[in-house]
Order: sequence, then C-alpha cells, then structure tokens
Amino acid sequence: MKLIVIHGPPAAGKLTVANELSLRTYFKVFHNHLTIDCTGPVFDFGTDAFWDINLKLRVEVIAEAARQDIDLIHTFCYAKGPDDDKFRELIAAAEDNGGEPYIVDLTHAVAMFAWANRLMQTLGEVTTPAREGNPL
Repeated sequence: MKLIVIHGPPAAGKLTVANELSLRTYFKVFHNHLTIDCTGPVFDFGTDAFWDINLKLRVEVIAEAARQDIDLIHTFCYAKGPDDDKFRELIAAAEDNGGEPYIVDLTHAVAMFAWANRLMQTLGEVTTPAREGNPL
C-alpha cells in the first residue's frame, strides 16, 4: 500500500490536487472533509472530542487500507507544532501495517501552478498580444 498525504493550509487546493491525481492513477481519495462531515453533526467543531474522533477514524481507515493493500491519497490541513503528533499517527497507521507513506507539502503557489497547467492543457495554445516585459 502506498499512502500519499497531501498537506497544507486551508484552501491551498489539497482536495483538487488529490482528485486530479486520483484520475491519473488507481489511488483512492480519502480526504479530511469526509471525517469532518460525518462527525460534525455529533461533536462541536474544534472541540477535543471532535478532533479525537476524527483522528481515530482517519487512523483506522488508513491502517485497514494498508492491511488490504489499497493505495490512498489523504489530505490533511497541517499546522506545524500542534498537529505533529497527529501527523505521525497517520503515517504510523500506514507504516505499521506495511504501507509506504509519501508526503506532499502543498502551498498556494503549487496549487496555482497545477491549475494554470490544467487550464493551459484545456485551452490549448492561446495567442495573446505580447506586451513589453510580459510574454502574454
């Protein structure tokens, strides 16, 4: 099992990149919104109970996927320091069950590059008047 963990700040494009990668591979997407959506109606967002059950669900899904040899892409909104232990638990869930983790740090710049690349592929070659200092 291979686990790709795409992490970065909110709205960096983690899920967009994960979905695009999934379309080009056989990896399944297990994004962070899935556990948030199923626990939010029961536990108040941001409480210790909310985050504890979210982590347990994520760890168990990743561990079982590793045992079943199901390749996954997981998104994670990571804050250096406060999330270090949680992040290690996610990685250990894969490694302890025979999985190989691959970590991707997604920033806004990378997400924008990915979108620009996709847009150019969609539009094909577009000709626009060149301006001095600007090739577009």
